[in-house]
Amino acid sequence: MFLFLLNEIIPLQVEEPVVHRNLGGRPYQVCADGTFLILNPTSFFHFSSDGKLIRKLGKKGGGPGEFRAIFTGTWDGKHYVIFDAIGERFSIFDDEGRFLKMFQANHIVSKLGSTGDSTFVLHFPRVRSVRKELLSDTGSLTDLERLEEVPSFHKASPEIKRYLYNNCNHWIRKIGSKYHVFDELSPRVYVYESQQQKTPKVIPLGLPGFVEAPETFFDRRGKTPQQFSKWWFAWSRNVGFHAKADSFLAAYEVPNPDDPHVARLAVSKCGIDGMSIDVQYFDDSYFVGANPLRYYILQDIDDLESLLPKYHIIGVPW
Repeated sequence: MFLFLLNEIIPLQVEEPVVHRNLGGRPYQVCADGTFLILNPTSFFHFSSDGKLIRKLGKKGGGPGEFRAIFTGTWDGKHYVIFDAIGERFSIFDDEGRFLKMFQANHIVSKLGSTGDSTFVLHFPRVRSVRKELLSDTGSLTDLERLEEVPSFHKASPEIKRYLYNNCNHWIRKIGSKYHVFDELSPRVYVYESQQQKTPKVIPLGLPGFVEAPETFFDRRGKTPQQFSKWWFAWSRNVGFHAKADSFLAAYEVPNPDDPHVARLAVSKCGIDGMSIDVQYFDDSYFVGANPLRYYILQDIDDLESLLPKYHIIGVPW
C-alpha cells in the first residue's frame, strides 16, 4: 500500500481512443523532456508530463501527413518523426505539427528515439548489422550522419539468429564503456566491453513468469485468427529495458491465465547480477518507458466502477 502511494498517477486528457491493441510495434515513449508519446496505427498523440494533450498528428490515408500503420515515432524538441510500416516511409513534422517532408526508408526500422535535441534511427539493414544514425537538422534522411556501426551486436542473441527475426526489437544501453544489449525474445543481457568485442558476457535475468518462445514459428496456413492469437500470447516478449550502474529494469509480457488471447505486463527490477529484486504485474497495461527514477505504465480501464480515468499513466519508482 505504501508503494502504491508513492506512484504518480497522470490522467490523460483525451476523449477519443488512443490505444490500439495490435500485435506489432512498441508505440509508446517517454521523451527526454518528460512528455509522453502514444501512437496507434493512424495517429500520433503527444501529451505533457501532467497528461494534457499537446498535439495530435495524422489521420488514416496514404497521402502527406497520413498513415496506415504507424510502427514507431519520436519527438526531439524540434521535429516529430514518424515511421509508417506500410510503404516503409518516414514523415517529418515541425514543432507546431506542420507537415514538412516524407521519405522512403531503405532499411528495416526498429525504433525511433530522441537524445533530447536530435532524433536517432535504430535499424537493421539487410546485412543484419545494427546501426544507430542521427537525423540531420534539415530533416533529410539522405543526410543521415552515422553515429556508430556495431556489426557484432546482431549476433548477440542466439534466439534472433535462430528465428531469422530481422524485425526484432533491440535495446542498447551504454553504461560507462560497456554496451548492454537486450532483445525481444531472450531473458538475457549481452554485455560488450567495446564495439569490437565478438563474444559478449551473458547475464541471465531472473524474470518471474517468463516463457521462452517455442522452437518454431506458427504455421498460419489453415488456422483461424483466434488460434494464432492464442499461440502468440502463450510465450513472452520483452517490451522495454533500462539499465543503471547497479540494476536492470526489464518489462515483458507473460501469458495471462485468465485470458489466453491477452498478455499480462510484468516489470522486474534485477540486480547487476541478474537476480530479480522486485516484480510487479499489470492488467490492461502497456509499458511506456523509464528514466533513472521511475518507469511508466499506460493503463486502459473500461471498468465503470474504477476511480481512475479510462486512460492514465502510472509512474512507479524503481
